[in-house]
Amino acid sequence: MTINPSDIVDITNVVLILLGVLLIALFVRTYIIKKILKLVARTKTTLDDYIIPSFTKPFIYSIILASVFISAKTATRLSLFQTQIDEAGIIALIIWAAYTSIKILHGIATWYFSNLTPDKIRVKAYSQIIRISVHLIIWIIAGSMVLHKIGIDITPLVATLGVGGLAVGLALQDTLANFFAGFYIIIERNIEPGDYIELEGTSVKGYVEQISWRTTRIRTLSNNSINVPNSRFAQSITTNYTIGDRMLRVSIPFMISYDNNLESVEQTVIKAAKEFIKEHPNAIKKIEPGFIFTEFGESNINCSLNIAIDNFDNMYAVRSALIKYIKRELERHRISISWPKRIIYQK
Repeated sequence: MTINPSDIVDITNVVLILLGVLLIALFVRTYIIKKILKLVARTKTTLDDYIIPSFTKPFIYSIILASVFISAKTATRLSLFQTQIDEAGIIALIIWAAYTSIKILHGIATWYFSNLTPDKIRVKAYSQIIRISVHLIIWIIAGSMVLHKIGIDITPLVATLGVGGLAVGLALQDTLANFFAGFYIIIERNIEPGDYIELEGTSVKGYVEQISWRTTRIRTLSNNSINVPNSRFAQSITTNYTIGDRMLRVSIPFMISYDNNLESVEQTVIKAAKEFIKEHPNAIKKIEPGFIFTEFGESNINCSLNIAIDNFDNMYAVRSALIKYIKRELERHRISISWPKRIIYQK
């Protein structure tokens, strides 16, 4: 078996090119990129801290693709396939550009949502739906360009996809409704991970753990996990107890007998509430308690006491402590708490 000298030259060129590329890639990864990261760490903006790491892998891949392309172009035995090599190079470039765009846009999205909130769980929830949408759009565009480049007419394919998309859309309307509802939840930010929410007309209430493209996971106070379809939030009224100012008022309704002196009741309850606020660590000291008589009942006078607390998390514990404290003070001042009763007169 004779070896053609041109084959030796081709093999030597390929080996030298690949070795050179490996050395360049190693040098870039261990030295250049580290230097660049140190430089961007000194800049005022944090955007480059996310973009540069996102571009690291695409840059290495570009060096490898370029080496393969140059090796193929310089190989003597492949001289008859230069047109095909050029087309393959363009296709590889399209795929690399799509991958690079996705990585960079993901870095930008992570930077943007990190500025909205320092909570890593929220950042992950925010970027998940955006990432899925960006991936889908970019790969559809890249796939169309590749098909066009290899000579496949995409017009019939687009028409077929249009009809097929309509059928799929009808079949997956619930899934699509959940997807777009999740997208609106992310954009509007009325519900965020960590919020305590309640869905009207259901028994679902708890802390939002994760907002995904299809469902929102809620952790109840009893430590159960509930996955709620995102479309339910668009169809129901949602009460968010923790959005904005986390301060809220704890209200305690109770009833007193008609035999009590209302002035004495009001003074006793307000004084007791003020003392409770001073003693309890979760009660807000600068906000005065509120007390009102709400209505004349059939066998009692209805009242309501409310105080401000710092966080919804402490509502049930504060309410329980306040009920015990008020009851003890009312009993100490001999103010009777009433209950519904009916007197029947028999002739």
